[in-house]
Amino acid sequence: MFWWTSVFLFMMAGLALAQDGGAADAVNPSLATYAGIAALTTMLIGAGKKLFGDKVKGKEPLLAIGIPILLGVAAKLTHISFDSTDWVSHVVALALAGIGSGIIHDKLVNPLLKGTDPKN
Repeated sequence: MFWWTSVFLFMMAGLALAQDGGAADAVNPSLATYAGIAALTTMLIGAGKKLFGDKVKGKEPLLAIGIPILLGVAAKLTHISFDSTDWVSHVVALALAGIGSGIIHDKLVNPLLKGTDPKN
């Protein structure tokens, strides 16, 4: 688990620092950064599991990839952010943010929702 968490943290730090906002935007769960989209995706998947239970159960990997792509494309089309990023790089970064949010959800949020220790 430590290895996956380290990979996620370095990936999110790289995505956050590669943007114009710098490191301060990395903690902002908004549509303005890739790290924010990953954090928002993790929150949405966790909320979906709590609210809809069996309808979401087992679909987390698909949701972890789909939600950031939908949010990121909407943010780019509405000019909220990512105007200077080309589409191919944008979609690839969104997919990576989705993979990262899926890892965080599986390794941190799921154990917390189940009441177990995330370290195991």
